[in-house]
Amino acid sequence: MKTLLKISLAAFAFSVCVTALVVRAGNITPTLYAVTNLGPGSAFKASNPDSSGTFLVVGSSPDPVNPNGPGLATVWTVSIEGTVADVFTYDTLGHSFAVDVNNGGMIVGFSSNIGGFVDIPGVGVATLPNAINVFGVNNNGVVVGYVQVATAPGVNGAVWHVDSTGAVTGPVDTNIAPGVTFVPHDVNDDGTMAGFILTAGSSNISAAIAEFDRTGELDVTNLGVLRAGDTDATAWSINSDGQVAGDSSGKTSSSSAFLWEPSKPNKLTALGEAFFAPDINDHAQVVTASFNKANVAVGVI
Repeated sequence: MKTLLKISLAAFAFSVCVTALVVRAGNITPTLYAVTNLGPGSAFKASNPDSSGTFLVVGSSPDPVNPNGPGLATVWTVSIEGTVADVFTYDTLGHSFAVDVNNGGMIVGFSSNIGGFVDIPGVGVATLPNAINVFGVNNNGVVVGYVQVATAPGVNGAVWHVDSTGAVTGPVDTNIAPGVTFVPHDVNDDGTMAGFILTAGSSNISAAIAEFDRTGELDVTNLGVLRAGDTDATAWSINSDGQVAGDSSGKTSSSSAFLWEPSKPNKLTALGEAFFAPDINDHAQVVTASFNKANVAVGVI
């Protein structure tokens, strides 16, 4: 279950330090946050706090040997009060970045040395067969990403499963038809994936969700685009209630974040101008990225 918003603009982390502060005037109930500066680099995803009150943030940080070159996959251990308890860097994988972590501490990422990788607590690092890129892992060890293929459109969406002993199965492709594939970006604990549909010969992509049924068949729901004229829409993240956050854009229109809900299956709700919507938590809070009046990229909830 997600409770922390996952941030991907800069190396900082949000942690809820007070769940709600009731202000009687106007019946306003704002939430307070601790904001932690993790230093140079990028922080992509975070786990939920454990029983000790700490959580993991994964991303990348500069290589101390070549600080101006590609970064190294990095894990920060952060307390809910906002202090950094530990920093671990994968300094043997070459250029690398960690992209997601589940609540059991399983970390997935990509390395120039070994390709897609998973770090299993108590076991160590293992490769994800044929992975060109990986995007997410759920609490059941299901990893989503894509593999490269010789036929158009050049990639297949893919799913792997990793158990606590380090055994890796997959990839299982998420193709819809010849030349059409569903590329998953996130997966919730029910196994529902959020991503987009990629079609050979087309430059347009459409937001979608998908899941395997009991017979192993892939059921795909095309969510479409936000506005008439949009050509690119991606569902970036899905929470445990099946709510989806994404963004949609067109050749002549700016990019906007959207929310899709199972209760409104034929509607994408606009959330405002944004060029990225990487996560939604179980409170339906969406984190996005937008430009302010000074044309500086900022994070937005």
